[in-house]
Amino acid sequence: MRRIALALALSSATASVALAHPVRVGRYAEIPYGIDPAHPHPMVAGGPARAGRLRGRAPLERPDRIWERELSQRRPRGPTIGADGTLYFATDRGLVALDADGIERWAVGQWHLPAAPSLTPAGHVVAVSREGFVIDVTPEGVVHRTASLGEPVRGAPLVLDDGSVIVGTLASRVHRLDASLRRTAVTAVPESVTAALARTRRGGFAASAGRWLVLLSPDVRSLRQISLGVRASGHPAVADDGTVWVPTADGVLFAIDGRGRVRTRTELGARHYDDAGLAIGRDGAVRVPTNGGGVICVGPGGTPRWSAATDTVFMGPAAIDEDDTTLVVDRGARLYAFGADGAERWRLLLGAYTYDAPVLGANGTLYVSTERGVVQAWRRTDAE
Repeated sequence: MRRIALALALSSATASVALAHPVRVGRYAEIPYGIDPAHPHPMVAGGPARAGRLRGRAPLERPDRIWERELSQRRPRGPTIGADGTLYFATDRGLVALDADGIERWAVGQWHLPAAPSLTPAGHVVAVSREGFVIDVTPEGVVHRTASLGEPVRGAPLVLDDGSVIVGTLASRVHRLDASLRRTAVTAVPESVTAALARTRRGGFAASAGRWLVLLSPDVRSLRQISLGVRASGHPAVADDGTVWVPTADGVLFAIDGRGRVRTRTELGARHYDDAGLAIGRDGAVRVPTNGGGVICVGPGGTPRWSAATDTVFMGPAAIDEDDTTLVVDRGARLYAFGADGAERWRLLLGAYTYDAPVLGANGTLYVSTERGVVQAWRRTDAE
């Protein structure tokens, strides 16, 4: 994380400077810039591209459960993991922080939070409630500031390196707020935004808005609309080459280039469940959890490579580690690790289902939260 130091010494009392962080005239201040790269998992799907990538490597063999904690809140979303190992969860009753050993540090708020929080350049935690309240909480669990969008929200917030927050709403609008949660722009889109936005290679944003993929400019004031024909069923994911991938409910995977042109259209042969997020490997191949066809790997050219099926469906997102091992949970509450070739490496039984992807901590610990409000930590103990 970089910090920009400002020393303002202006003679005029009326002079002002437009900044995301207000600084008094004549006062020295350090403005945080950039999400700290030491955070193992700073936001939903690993980062602003929403590519589902994990930092580190999953265990090569079946891990051992090292602890389990039942939260007082249900439906945890996350975790988001800070550089110090703190696990942050959004729940149906507010934000919860656990340390790396599963001990609760704090719980705050009475908000219904439908998606995992995001970390900011200042190290704070930002979440958005179902009712449209944006909440900024310090690492110590103190509510720093709040703002109301006045519209319902379902997707996770996107936090940028300057601290700006981008949120799509069910009222068919995209809001941009600065680091102080002051609204700087709002743009109407064709239909409701039900999932998180992704950052594109051109510095703009991609949003799934009903039957449309919308590409927005960095200031979110101009947009390009690409018809998908059928409702998008998850957030967009952006590959290293700038390709925007987005699935639809009827089982079609679109690849769209940075100019908004449909490059490929792949029939998956199975339906795709809402929010069963994609994971993009280092070679550009996309892993798609499906509702009937298993996990399907589609190459960067749009051609299916392999599928890994179980006796039930996949309704949650996939994640992928630095060795292109895919981690995903099926409806039977079984967590699978599939190698880069689609071969099953191991599986484990969680005891309850999850709608979130597994997340890796800095020490290789695998964290999973379940719908029953249970958080589990898994790691190979024989290698310690």
